[in-house]
Amino acid sequence: KFASFIFALGVLLALFLTQNLPFTFGDDLNVIDTAKSVSWGKLLAQVANPLTPAWYIHGAESLLTTRAFETAIFKFLHENFGYFPNAFWTLKALSFGGLGAAIFLFVFGLTGNRWLSSGAAVFFYLLPPVYRSLSWIADPEIIVQMLVGISFVIFFQLYQDRTKGNLQWAGLLVGMILLSWCGIKTKETARIVPFVLAGFLLLRHHAGFPVWV
Repeated sequence: KFASFIFALGVLLALFLTQNLPFTFGDDLNVIDTAKSVSWGKLLAQVANPLTPAWYIHGAESLLTTRAFETAIFKFLHENFGYFPNAFWTLKALSFGGLGAAIFLFVFGLTGNRWLSSGAAVFFYLLPPVYRSLSWIADPEIIVQMLVGISFVIFFQLYQDRTKGNLQWAGLLVGMILLSWCGIKTKETARIVPFVLAGFLLLRHHAGFPVWV
């Protein structure tokens, strides 16, 4: 219930700040134009492709390589809502609220304190630097961080609760991998996820993490 409240609070706050605003920069329309011009088959193949020319590619080429999932999101929104900017703002609002809920769940998993966890999420909501990403439609950072945040929550749930059945455990693991992969294919900053998780396991188990697996 608390996590749902935190999620709703973040979404409402973001909607209040962004709804009925126009597209923000030329990049917004450039991403839409790229999304319109590429087929779903080619785009999804790039999303699934584990190999890209570099960790970061500047310019439009990144939209079909390192940021192919961002392009897929814009293609979906444009095909269903056209050039209606509130649809794009709503995605940012949902991501903003989703990341806040992930922060709540992450802190709650560590502390068991609902009020401290709520405070951590609200503190995130009030951080001025966060609004740069929120206020720029073509900046996918808040979307990426939401995907990364949820994948971290799932990871620590799997790590802490080892009583789940094999099927449920496998389903959560697959979900975590898919969310992380979508984040990696949305913006390059998410590529840190496997290194963070592997580093945690190595430090936690002194290089003996196969014992946990």
